[in-house]
Amino acid sequence: MRAGRGKVLALGSMALGGAVAAVCLVASWKTLGELWILRRFDSGDAETRRYAAARLVEKGSLLAVPRFLELLSNFGENPTEGVGALIFLQKIIDRRGMAAEPYLAHHLKKAQGSHLRVIAGLTLKNFPHDPAALEALSRTMGEEDPDQRHRVLELLLAYGEDPLLCLEPALGSPCEEARSWAADRIAEIREKRAGRSLRSLR
Repeated sequence: MRAGRGKVLALGSMALGGAVAAVCLVASWKTLGELWILRRFDSGDAETRRYAAARLVEKGSLLAVPRFLELLSNFGENPTEGVGALIFLQKIIDRRGMAAEPYLAHHLKKAQGSHLRVIAGLTLKNFPHDPAALEALSRTMGEEDPDQRHRVLELLLAYGEDPLLCLEPALGSPCEEARSWAADRIAEIREKRAGRSLRSLR
């Protein structure tokens, strides 16, 4: 009786091991397939690149996200390619959801200027109140460039984020102008909010 039960358990273990191995094999094959398509995306032939991009989007390839994010860094020099990359990224996010967020968060750590704003905007559009996006924008609030600070403030308001979350850290910026600007914006926002609160009580 025990021997029979042992055989059953052994056969069950073998079947389970075979199933796990099959799953791993399929996953590895899928990854290799995506890597091969990514190599095709780096082709100098425009038609090959378009075909590869379409296949990567169709697969919802997370491996392609960093590559498309890199293309966004040339948005100013090549707007057509940048817009295409943005569309591809949105389609992948639509397919994969929250699984794409860590890739965006990682890229935000090194992004700067308009490149950072584009990626942060894409992130906040799909993942409201995303900590990585808000932290990256908070860094920009403390920079010397007043135009960058103003554009980040507009972006936060456009996506319905609380600008105080990014303005308050800027009070510790080494740039005196940035600290003064942040303090003024914080005072303005709090004054407006206080006014709205008083009107709602009447």
